[in-house]
Amino acid sequence: MGVWEIVLIALVVLIVAGPKRLPEIMRTVGSWAGQARNLARGLQQELDNEGEQLKRQVTPPEEKQSHTGSAQDKPKQQATDDASSNQETSEKDS
Repeated sequence: MGVWEIVLIALVVLIVAGPKRLPEIMRTVGSWAGQARNLARGLQQELDNEGEQLKRQVTPPEEKQSHTGSAQDKPKQQATDDASSNQETSEKDS
């Protein structure tokens, strides 16, 4: 809401309510605006917290690579082991 819109609303309230009740009405409106701001801030914090929790649940932690090799090296090692055992078997058959 812009400044001119607030001024226009204040003028309408001044005409309708009169100058004696205007300060009381403006205090009440200000109080409501403050409560709405606090409510919005609290809601934003809750949404941010929930978003961070979901992000932590969805994103797996990075796996640490061990000294024996990564998971990608295991199929290569297994293929090498299979080839070795096939060679030993064929040598025994000969």
